[in-house]
Amino acid sequence: MFKYFTIAIVFLSITSHNITASEQFPDLLLYRGQEYEIGVFPMETYFTQYPRRRPGMLGVNTALYRGYRASYGIVNEELLLLNFETLGSNGNWRRYNSMYYRTGMKLTEFSGNINLFNGNLTWVFLGFTPIYDSYIIIEVLNGNVIRVYDTDSIGYLELLRSLHSEDSQNYNYFSVKIQELRDRNY
Repeated sequence: MFKYFTIAIVFLSITSHNITASEQFPDLLLYRGQEYEIGVFPMETYFTQYPRRRPGMLGVNTALYRGYRASYGIVNEELLLLNFETLGSNGNWRRYNSMYYRTGMKLTEFSGNINLFNGNLTWVFLGFTPIYDSYIIIEVLNGNVIRVYDTDSIGYLELLRSLHSEDSQNYNYFSVKIQELRDRNY
């Protein structure tokens, strides 16, 4: 009996580790004619405000805990929903239609930054601060684009540093990393 219990515990610990470690399918953003993967989920703010409109789990996949993938576009300085799809049991994406959200809908519920990465991933600080050749940071307020920053890697780190007070560990961390990039003539 103990043998089966041990096997069950080992199996559950291995499978649960794999389930929680799945990289998620990103949402997509069409900006200036180019499609980017984004790490924020604007539809989640919509579903927070209207929880009954969230679709049920349409396909169970550990890489898609939200149950959907959305595509957005910036059109006339507005954040619009372009596509909403689920992952079918055969592994193919399928369009999901709803009377509540539709193609072309402005996402007035979303306010925040959308970071776009350009070029090659060239360096990673301690595994959690990736450095790309350049960045586009789109600041959105109630579905309207209010500011766009086009910057290089040093400008991006300077922006991150500016979000912290000068006596914080994060401020010092970003200061060190900015100096490291300058020392590398990056």
